[in-house]
Amino acid sequence: MEGLRYSEKYNLINYSLSTNLFKQYDLKVHDVTPLRSVFLLHTDKGKKILKRIDYDKNRLEFIEEALEYILRSYDKVMSFYRNKNGDICTSWKEQCYCIIDVLEGRECEFSNPLELSIATQSLAKLHNSSLGFMDYCIGEGKEELITSNSELGRTIEDYKSRFKMIKELKDRVLKFKYKNEFDEVFINKVDENLSQMEKSIDILEHSAFYDLINNKDKVVICHNDLAHHNILIREGEAYFIDFDYSVIDLRVRDINNFINKSVKGFAFDFNRVKDIIYDYKRQGVLEKEEIEVLYGLLYFPEDFYSIVNNYYNKIKQWDEEVFLDRLEKKSEYFHDREELLKAFKNKIIDF
Repeated sequence: MEGLRYSEKYNLINYSLSTNLFKQYDLKVHDVTPLRSVFLLHTDKGKKILKRIDYDKNRLEFIEEALEYILRSYDKVMSFYRNKNGDICTSWKEQCYCIIDVLEGRECEFSNPLELSIATQSLAKLHNSSLGFMDYCIGEGKEELITSNSELGRTIEDYKSRFKMIKELKDRVLKFKYKNEFDEVFINKVDENLSQMEKSIDILEHSAFYDLINNKDKVVICHNDLAHHNILIREGEAYFIDFDYSVIDLRVRDINNFINKSVKGFAFDFNRVKDIIYDYKRQGVLEKEEIEVLYGLLYFPEDFYSIVNNYYNKIKQWDEEVFLDRLEKKSEYFHDREELLKAFKNKIIDF
């Protein structure tokens, strides 16, 4: 497992690999190699991914139903390889495992304008293919899948809770008798980020947010983790993998996620954001009210919140140096984000 990150090694050591596990599938496994937090299987039926599932049955069923619904009209997404009983989940040593068909392709290079454009237009197609999913589940008597896997309408309250948590962390850290380097950087940067959180909430509360959540044409299956390694490029097409974090929500939530993932490594270049919105709209309508909500979502300092939450609430098992390095890097591009948000308002919303 040389070359893997600590978190990936930590995940992989919890796998219970056994030939008896593989015997529950109609395939022969010739070799097994680690790949990030999963294992790559070399089999007589081609390459497969072995993934240990940590979430419950309801969550797995939602992902299964969502992918099957999308695949009806859009075939550029991952699919599960079923075991001999026809199930996507196989229980072994009190754990749940899935085998996934490998989608060939290279990881999307966000630095490549052509690949960024392909990924953006494909994201719009992905969203289009998921329209009507809520009604489908209700019609099939599976309302519980929607209820427990939907974030629709929760964003503002969620942001308010996050704002409150960061304020409480600030008060707590200020009382520390001894502050380490992370604490010092946090205290130095927290107020400007709290200000952005407040602004984000204010924008959303004065937007058409609540009108949009009642418009079925704006509600989709959001992938919700659109990192470059979850988008594969092959022959001018983009393919989407790893739907672990997928939810029901407004499509602008996914667009916000995609923008944040694809521009933070490029000084939050406004032209990249403008191109993303243009390319998305080539595959469908993105209305002014949605753009305004997107503006509010972009204003929330997601990266700052994430690293601080992971550190103080001990969610990630990273070394102290990793946390500090990430917080410092995220803090460095604060003003780049501000310039992007200013340009977004002046050149897109007020245009």
